Amino acid sequence: MANALNTALAEALNLPAESTESEEHWYQMRSLRLPDYYVSATAAGAAGVVGSNSTVASAASMWKFVKRTDGTFDIINRQHGTYLSPAAAYDSQIQTATAQPAAGWTLSYANTQGYYIISSGTVQLNQTQAGLSYKIYNWSSESNLGSDRSDTGCQFLIEDAPEPEEPAGVLTYTIDKLNGSLYSGTTENASYNSVWKSTATPQLTFTANANNMNWKDNNVQLFSGSSTNATYTLTAPSGYVIDSYSFTFANNGHSTGLTLAFAGGPNYTTSTSAQTHSQTGLSESSVTFTLSGTNLQGVVLSDFTVKIKATEPLSLPTISTEGDVHWYYITNASTKAYCTGKVMYYDSAIDRMRFGEKAFSSDRVWSFWQQDGKLAIKNYDGVYVGTAGSGTGSNTQFGKSDTPNYIYTISEAYDYYIIKDTATELHAQEAGAVIVRWAAAADGASLWKFEKVDMSHPEATVASTTVKQGKVTTGIGNKNQPIVRAAIRVNGVEGSNALQAVKGRVIATDPADVAAVKVYIASNDRELFVDEEGLMAWREGNGTLFGSTTDIAADGTFTVTGTHALTPGENYVWIAYDIAETAAEGHTVDAAITAYTIDGADRAETNGNPDHAVTIFLSESAVLMPYDCGSRYYRIPAITTVKKKLADGRIVDRLVTLTDDRLQHNGDLPNQVYVVAQYSDDLGKSWTQPVRVAGTAELGGARHHDFRRHLRPRLLGIDRSAADALEDHHQRRRRRNVGHACGPH
Repeated sequence: MANALNTALAEALNLPAESTESEEHWYQMRSLRLPDYYVSATAAGAAGVVGSNSTVASAASMWKFVKRTDGTFDIINRQHGTYLSPAAAYDSQIQTATAQPAAGWTLSYANTQGYYIISSGTVQLNQTQAGLSYKIYNWSSESNLGSDRSDTGCQFLIEDAPEPEEPAGVLTYTIDKLNGSLYSGTTENASYNSVWKSTATPQLTFTANANNMNWKDNNVQLFSGSSTNATYTLTAPSGYVIDSYSFTFANNGHSTGLTLAFAGGPNYTTSTSAQTHSQTGLSESSVTFTLSGTNLQGVVLSDFTVKIKATEPLSLPTISTEGDVHWYYITNASTKAYCTGKVMYYDSAIDRMRFGEKAFSSDRVWSFWQQDGKLAIKNYDGVYVGTAGSGTGSNTQFGKSDTPNYIYTISEAYDYYIIKDTATELHAQEAGAVIVRWAAAADGASLWKFEKVDMSHPEATVASTTVKQGKVTTGIGNKNQPIVRAAIRVNGVEGSNALQAVKGRVIATDPADVAAVKVYIASNDRELFVDEEGLMAWREGNGTLFGSTTDIAADGTFTVTGTHALTPGENYVWIAYDIAETAAEGHTVDAAITAYTIDGADRAETNGNPDHAVTIFLSESAVLMPYDCGSRYYRIPAITTVKKKLADGRIVDRLVTLTDDRLQHNGDLPNQVYVVAQYSDDLGKSWTQPVRVAGTAELGGARHHDFRRHLRPRLLGIDRSAADALEDHHQRRRRRNVGHACGPH
């Protein structure tokens, strides 16, 4: 009797009041594990539910409890009106639903006084941690499914919610027919349109690159257009930035999968099933995405909600001191498409200061330190902006300094700021996306602003994944063929997330053509090159083996396990194949990534099989690749075959190539161009290191010159007549300006 009374008393503590049609009671739920994170609905419709750091009284983190006829509760979100859905597989994210779920939720006491567990049968709410982006999962101890009272992530405090407030200056818009109109030029609501404009002011716009929008009932319908690749841009009015947005999307009565892609991920494949995309905490003047695929197959956006906020007044960054450090994004303030809104960062792979997408990572947040009236600029990794060469332009690219470099000043110009070294402004150069010295001008790429970074939650969190195709040709017996690459973006500045497995599927004309599946972690974003046989030791390798398997199921599925720390920034993960010696010429192989196991939980990859596949040839290798021997561009190759007697007496068909080495540019003469030569004595499986045979500094590499007069056939192991024939072929290709520096042989 005493136990029953204690249980009843525990369950009655802080029990939320039931809401009815005439009286509503709103609550917030936060776990014992993370008491400053509230259970919040991320968007309207069917959407993920996460624990978000609510520093204001957000309606998205407020819920009411409505009693069902069986005594359980419907839990309904205040902002979106959606239901917390108990339809969830074990160890997967809890979702919301627009319709009343088939089952309700039960509140029962937790082991901590005043806290509850929230469950529906064996489904139980659990607050995850940074590795799963603080999402709410269905998880409980397997020995106590649905009734785990002890795990700190399963114990929730239910508190009265304050009145919801929007932060000062925040305005909410809904993109639909009731709140705006579509236009084709000046024609309102034409058959096909290029822009939606809000009725409310200040005016929000949603624009397509062509007339690729129309109405489907009350909602906007998008098309990929005749080019099968349409760009859509959401733009805040002057004086405002986009704070957050969300929409639900689904095909309009067709089953064709289109690709909805966002910069930095994620990418979605559309279907008749509703999916929801949302982003919060943006502070962007515009947001762009693309819709690709079959034209005249529409995708309808519903529940399209946008929040904008007034821009912060421009201000100089606060100077940091020991014990009082202030962090900022250094954001480009021009309207030039290639750099607007991009932020400065240090790229360790090429030892250059560059600009790229804004992301919360240690290479992209900066502090400012002062000495004798000059500034040193340091990122969270401890890297200082270095010193550029004299003059202006491409030869003044900025590298790093490992010690404070007090040479910078900041001043106002053209409504923004300029950052000067000892003489000239820092400039975002389009070629190479690098920072160089160049004078400022109105709306130029030398204008910057400083955006303060919230460092309250610095821990590493996987933000997005994007999968791209690798090479599309290979040879019989090739090892470590790069098939697809996943770029895993990790936000945060401290710690890491543990990658423990990559799951996928072999797609092949004949699965037996794949002898092994390997996963490599690449040190940079270049194409994977692994030379475990030491055939071309002169070329820089960039892959570390994560794991491999030959255990490929009948349906092609595989799992490769290993251990790797995913650190803040971009992490490059390659699926590579060993091609069987018995593989058939003309067959194709491909790979689809289906999931990653990160910090003990699977993260599904929704777009793990990009276009194209890999065709098998008799033999294949890359003669030259970008960044080989310090050069970025190799072009206009020519190839010939000569008989060559080797030192061991064998006579082989020596393959000999000449290729333009264009260094860091891609232009023709009279730009600086060298000619490099290589040869292969194993039918192209391996190649010698490129050697400059014409156009050296002494021979006029910076202007037009007579290649033939200086071509040195002895370096190629061929005679003068063969060298002349090869040079004739190379020059004909140069005049036609065609060709590639790698491909099947």
